[in-house]
Amino acid sequence: MKKFYTNHKFFFPGLLLIGLCLFLSCNKDNVIEEDITQKPVISLDSETGIYTLKIGHTLTISPTVEHSEGAMYSSSE
Repeated sequence: MKKFYTNHKFFFPGLLLIGLCLFLSCNKDNVIEEDITQKPVISLDSETGIYTLKIGHTLTISPTVEHSEGAMYSSSE
């Protein structure tokens, strides 16, 4: 056994290191812990984006926002 160990002195520590890496990379309960958020999607109620209205009337645009949790918005006003 001693002769085998001296000929392969990097084999056992390397095998131990690989085993340790595999053990630490295991996922518990198949739950992915990284929270991947989707980009917000803003859609209007008009498919074309063209609104017609008479002079003197007002137009209220109400967009629908999907995946807006934690999103930040800025205005150039």
